[in-house]
Amino acid sequence: MGELKIKLPDTLERRFREYAFKRYGYRKGALTMAAEKAIAETIKKETSEEKDIKSRFFKAAGSWKGIDAEALKKKIYESRSRIRPMVKI
Repeated sequence: MGELKIKLPDTLERRFREYAFKRYGYRKGALTMAAEKAIAETIKKETSEEKDIKSRFFKAAGSWKGIDAEALKKKIYESRSRIRPMVKI
């Protein structure tokens, strides 16, 4: 299992500890469980926002070119797969 050492402002640390102990009780692992949940939710939220931005782009670009968004996405990915790097370092 990985380990992180982070620094937080005092007020944020206090609020996080209060949340963790309220949610998981005053037991061993409460801070770890709360941190795992917070990090996982943040990553999930960020990646779903990223996917939403990409889908809006393809939809807008497709409507501009008169192509369905899925067809445009397929066309772009196919053209990317044909491009090969000139030199591998």
